[in-house]
Amino acid sequence: ALEEAVDSGLVRSIGICDVDNRLLDKLLSKRIVPMVIQNWFDPFHQDKAFRRRIESINKEQDKLGKVDKKILYQGYSTLGNQWKYQGYEENPVMTSIRLLAIAKKYGVSIPQVLFQWATRRGVMVLPASNNPSHQLSNLKSYDFTLTEKEMASIDALDGKPPQQLKKERDTNEVDIQFTNHASDGPVDVFWVDSDEGHVHVGSMQKAGATLSLTSYHGHSFVFKKSGADDGSLLNRHIVDKSFGSAQNHQIEDKSEEL
Repeated sequence: ALEEAVDSGLVRSIGICDVDNRLLDKLLSKRIVPMVIQNWFDPFHQDKAFRRRIESINKEQDKLGKVDKKILYQGYSTLGNQWKYQGYEENPVMTSIRLLAIAKKYGVSIPQVLFQWATRRGVMVLPASNNPSHQLSNLKSYDFTLTEKEMASIDALDGKPPQQLKKERDTNEVDIQFTNHASDGPVDVFWVDSDEGHVHVGSMQKAGATLSLTSYHGHSFVFKKSGADDGSLLNRHIVDKSFGSAQNHQIEDKSEEL
């Protein structure tokens, strides 16, 4: 369907998120390969092996003169927001002693340090913000230059998130598992924040695939077909703790009811 959308001119290129090697193998066999692959990327989760594979693919396409077949690797959750879905009470990226020390040396923020580090490592980042001062700060992420030693010290954080003593479990906390019965293809899952913004928290790659996460009573989630840009929803779910602290929900296509 996405290839047909490109052929008809409805979209110029294809992007997909949360891709592993198995899915990449399938994507590379398609007539039109994705231009952008977006994966979780932060100092403690650098996706190095997959990124090396993308780099290797791109070098080969350069040799073949097929520049249009090259793939851009884009990182999401570069500031560490994804760790709260891994059971962390505090964001280990934004509280990292090493990152704080580097930021203090230059009189900048940790996000500014990370945006420079990531882009110098060939990763496109998503510094989304509606705050004008944050937007201006993001643009100043290159007003200083990290040393190679500092770059390497951030590289060395990969796979080493600090261990944390977990607090007593919140009485509103719910372990939840969603199962994709809404589409034969990938379905993206979004948490709805207090401003009705949609924060991507994961994907279910095919029919019957699952996504497990920890949430709280009253939290709301929406489900969309991967790559859907028209705002259309497949389903919406509101967490209700009265159904228990561990829940399984079959997500069906209820787009006509929304």
